[in-house]
Amino acid sequence: MIVLALGVSLWAAIHFFPSVTPALRERLIDGVGHGPYRGLFLVDILISLALIIWGYRTADWIYVYDPPAWGVHANNTLMLLAIYLFGAGGARGWLATKLRHPMLTGAVVWGVAHLLANGDQASIVLFGGMALWALGMIWMFNRRTGAWAPPKHCGLAGELKLIAITLVIFAVITFAHGWLLGVNPFPG
Repeated sequence: MIVLALGVSLWAAIHFFPSVTPALRERLIDGVGHGPYRGLFLVDILISLALIIWGYRTADWIYVYDPPAWGVHANNTLMLLAIYLFGAGGARGWLATKLRHPMLTGAVVWGVAHLLANGDQASIVLFGGMALWALGMIWMFNRRTGAWAPPKHCGLAGELKLIAITLVIFAVITFAHGWLLGVNPFPG
């Protein structure tokens, strides 16, 4: 459990760092250059992801609560929304014109969805921790920046493309989830 908590904490710290200490971030970029700074950021992200995956896979299963019977179905439905939201910002999908932070909102949906399907301690640390991180990032971005100007919608063709990509990614994640993580998102 310590490895998992360390991974989630490192993930959050790395992402909060530029917002919390912008002057230090700028000094680092000035000192090493923008490319190397981004490279160090990426290495730190990969380390945090490795710790999260390793920590989650090796954590003891400790019961905390019984998820609702409908939780798995809600999780799968909400995952479609989360994947759409992850792509909506960059693609300027319909929800990106309504939500200021679609990708971070997608991370919150992802976390809540998984908490509806999992009631163990490691799941609370991972999914609850990541949802709280995303909410914290939304709060920090909103506090730091001024008024929001919604992006222009991508149009019907762009929206249909985003929906198709969402469905393909959902199918890949569903397959990979069972293969890589040993958890079938659609239990018998």
